[in-house]
Amino acid sequence: MIWRVLIALSIFSLASCAMGRRTAESIKDVREDEVVLVGSVILEPALRAAEKDLRGGDRSNNKALIKVDPVKTNLLETIGLSDLDHLMIEDWGKVFYIPVHRSEKIFVNGIYTYVSNGGQADTLIFPIRGMIHVPINQKYLYIGTIHIRRTDYSEYKGIKITDDFAQAIPAMKKKFPDEKLHKSMLSILLD
Repeated sequence: MIWRVLIALSIFSLASCAMGRRTAESIKDVREDEVVLVGSVILEPALRAAEKDLRGGDRSNNKALIKVDPVKTNLLETIGLSDLDHLMIEDWGKVFYIPVHRSEKIFVNGIYTYVSNGGQADTLIFPIRGMIHVPINQKYLYIGTIHIRRTDYSEYKGIKITDDFAQAIPAMKKKFPDEKLHKSMLSILLD
């Protein structure tokens, strides 16, 4: 009996983690104690049609999920899934605006996605470790365009961060016309 409860709790915990925070659609979606991360994620090469053919309809299928940790200060400390925020990037390559809890530093502890492997769900994990400095009195932080490189067999090859700040400003002005975008690029610590 107790093992059934433990299994149910584990499944619920993993399912709730995978849900993720989504892009803010308006200023109303951003709380006072949050900052908004602005950037984009590009997978190179992009997901193939066969990888996108996932059955089940989970809203996180084929999306980029970024694990962030706005609280801990030791990047190498063991981190449990329940300690992390999961940021769901709806579309690869498009600009995201995702609110996270404000702290002096925000750690990125990996990026992953769910894909199809012969019709079965599989997880591609990209073991990226990075940090974003959060300046005082800044609310909207541009962190860069994250390019994840992989082999044809989905093995992780590396990461590159590009600065597309000039292109992000007009998009930001359309979405949040009265807000200012500040550059605070993602620094890669472990790749």
